[in-house]
Amino acid sequence: MKINLATSNTHRVTLLAVVLSVTLTTSALAAVTITSLGTPRILVSNAATLTNLRGLLSTNAPSATRFKTMVDNQLSGAANYYGFEPWYAALMKQVTGVPNYCTYAVTRTETFVVSEEALIAQHQRPAVAGDSYLEVGPMIGNLALVYDWCRASMTVAQRQRWMTYANQAVWNVWHPAGAKWGTTPYPWSGWSVDNPVNNYYYSFLEATMLLGLATHGENPQAPTWIAQFRTVKLEYQLFPTFTRDLTGGGSREGTGYGTAMKNLWRLYDWWERSTGDLVAARTPHTLASLPHLMHSIVPTLDQLTPTGDHARDSTAALFDYHREYLQELMRLFRGTGVDGVAKSLLAQSSVPTMQNSFMFYSDYLYDHAGSTARPLTALETAYWGSGTGQFSMRSAWDKTAVYANFICGPYTESHAHRDQGSFTLFKGSWLAYDANIDSHSGIQQGEALHNLVRIEDNGTIIQQRPGETGAGPCAMRALAHNSYYDYASANVTPVYGGQAQVGKVEREFVFIKPSTFIVFDRVQSVGATTRKVWTLNVPVQPVVNGQTFSVTRGVAPNANSLDVLRLAPTGLTTVVRAWPSLDSDLLAGYRVDVTDSAIGTSYFLHTLDVNKSVLSAVRADASGQTGATLSLRDGRKVTVRFNNATAGGTLEIRNAANAVVVSGALPTTVKTPSLFRTDVGPLLTIGNVTQTEGNAGTKNSVFTVTLSPAATSTVTVNCSTADGSAVVGSDYTALNTLLTFTPGQTNKTCTVPVISNTVVEPNETFFVNLRNAVGATIVDPDFRGIGVILNDDGPLLSITDVTATEGNVGNKNFVFTVTLNPAATSNVTVRCLTTNGTAAVGSDYTALNTLLTFTPGQTSKTCTVPVIGDTVVEPNETFYVNLTSPVGATIVDPDFRGLGTITKDD
Repeated sequence: MKINLATSNTHRVTLLAVVLSVTLTTSALAAVTITSLGTPRILVSNAATLTNLRGLLSTNAPSATRFKTMVDNQLSGAANYYGFEPWYAALMKQVTGVPNYCTYAVTRTETFVVSEEALIAQHQRPAVAGDSYLEVGPMIGNLALVYDWCRASMTVAQRQRWMTYANQAVWNVWHPAGAKWGTTPYPWSGWSVDNPVNNYYYSFLEATMLLGLATHGENPQAPTWIAQFRTVKLEYQLFPTFTRDLTGGGSREGTGYGTAMKNLWRLYDWWERSTGDLVAARTPHTLASLPHLMHSIVPTLDQLTPTGDHARDSTAALFDYHREYLQELMRLFRGTGVDGVAKSLLAQSSVPTMQNSFMFYSDYLYDHAGSTARPLTALETAYWGSGTGQFSMRSAWDKTAVYANFICGPYTESHAHRDQGSFTLFKGSWLAYDANIDSHSGIQQGEALHNLVRIEDNGTIIQQRPGETGAGPCAMRALAHNSYYDYASANVTPVYGGQAQVGKVEREFVFIKPSTFIVFDRVQSVGATTRKVWTLNVPVQPVVNGQTFSVTRGVAPNANSLDVLRLAPTGLTTVVRAWPSLDSDLLAGYRVDVTDSAIGTSYFLHTLDVNKSVLSAVRADASGQTGATLSLRDGRKVTVRFNNATAGGTLEIRNAANAVVVSGALPTTVKTPSLFRTDVGPLLTIGNVTQTEGNAGTKNSVFTVTLSPAATSTVTVNCSTADGSAVVGSDYTALNTLLTFTPGQTNKTCTVPVISNTVVEPNETFFVNLRNAVGATIVDPDFRGIGVILNDDGPLLSITDVTATEGNVGNKNFVFTVTLNPAATSNVTVRCLTTNGTAAVGSDYTALNTLLTFTPGQTSKTCTVPVIGDTVVEPNETFYVNLTSPVGATIVDPDFRGLGTITKDD
């Protein structure tokens, strides 16, 4: 990485594609600023941040005084706080200027480094290597922060020792096969070093980023760590993965381990404030994760829907980590409106402030006293995150609302559960839940703990299979949200991976608002020894009465109940089992099972109503359909029929006056609910603009902002630009302007001058953000317009994809063709660089890092990647050949890379 290591002045750094010890020259991905050596680089280098922290302390803001009191008590010995980090004291030195804070921070961190050095000298693994380097982020991160904020309190020798130790730790993370301590090899598994949706990955990034920033200018490896973080891992791996796989935000690890993403949001924020590079905007996943988590929180605002492992707290209680998760996202997307809703949610939640001393820093760093709160009712009452498969719905945004969560999506992460097609129900407390809530461990993954129809063969449960086994995701066939009902139609069959006993598993889920549910299951088992078991997990012992069972929580008049009626199949027996008698890990809870041993296809039809919302429910079949008519307590009548052979059906809802308000076929497509309610006043959106840059002067990119419908009073909204891969000042001119819509106006424009040049460079992007709307609601999905600057200079480079089998022995060459169009009149060079997808370098393919040279007239070159043959039964795997470092031409391939797909042949 070519970085000016000057130490006397603030300098600009262009991030170049660098892989570990290999230095490459490439086109700029982003421009960052690293302050001069001897001044803080991380977080407090941002003048506004430091001014704010000092202002909060000088005005005795509760968040500041609580944090400082905690630090002072720790230093004085008046207390010894669990989880206290030395960097807390180092931060107080930067805020107050008092040197004894750094004395403490350096002494504590030196003690840690000395203990690690002692282990290394004894040829042992140091603590940082424990549990597959899971704690490398906080351990090396603390070292880096103390180094950065207390550098003047350290000796030269001390800094060198800290750097030597930390460099080895970070090097070992990214080189698992060659990892060593001292002269002793200590290879490790490399768990998740190439899996950006896993919680370990964020720890690896934390160590890499903070060490690179803190030691830049005196650590020869710092430029490599900076590029490894920003370019190799974020730009080439995390951003494309999140954008492709995590539509709608959140984590496939669930609401337990998935909360580790708070560590990623902190890195996004600190990197932005330290360098000026707005990485949070590089993928829509970041912003989407804010409403995703809010919708995962139940109406009482004290728990989350329990998906994935909850090893820290099996009850899925709202915790300080979730507060920080939201606080960091609020800071990253301040002024969008959704941050104001999150502020209101946190204020009304069970964690209005941090409860644990080791989290006090977050309230101080993310004090949102200046944010404008917005009511929860500004949000729609349903949310769909297709990347996680979470469909959350509630009757209203109040603490007495009925809430449901339905799961249908990918099953790819080890912390995920075999729960595709399951649902949970909540009012006041859980009425139908994931049995993990009453487990000791919080990590039970089996089908029986989730509300599914499972297939058993001779008593053995046929398990759902994760994607790495070749199984597919649960497919959401249809999804709808409106004021009358929510609806989901799920094909769960692919998750079983073609196992012979499973013919079909499909579920239709209808929520008739505000408190009635209808669930229909088509399940086909194959084989005379198979059976289908419909299961509901409940927290208290249910009362069974024939085809009905009931659950009641609480004491009248504050009790809430759930009544479940089975309309099909008839003649089956309802069996209740206490979980503690089945599994010693379960401390409470009950499992309700209804077993159908009939060969072939079964149609399960159930109504589930909260607080006696259904007066009566009777079968109402039609030709080829299984259905029911429900008479509701509020006078409405609902008739729903589901197709027996195919997905879908019909729905009719009549109001208390017997007038039809809904009638017709159930939806057949997936329609994602809006983020904000569409009935809260005029709505604002902004368009995208694609523009060639030209060769001289400027060309205007004109973004249209639309208000619909026209308002009867004045509406204002701010338009402001932000860098993507384009850089303000060299690629476009900054814009920060207030648009005013007078009554009747519906369109305004934001004009951004694009700076022309004749430089051969990639296509670049910038953003026009909508912020701080008054009198209207921003409903643009990501609150911004995307400006694409098309390069129109020089020849263009692209690369093909390759799909082939791996073979059984030796190597098989995957040949990627790189094309230059038109031929150049002088030499053109570009580098081919491999990175992992699901395939792993060393075991599935051999790494490639080669420079191609096109001489005048040449238009085609190849990059050859040897794929390693084997006889292991495994799913298809992928890797990438990235085009980087173009000289004399522009890469126009949409994602700058070729995709290699290794198809299984064993």
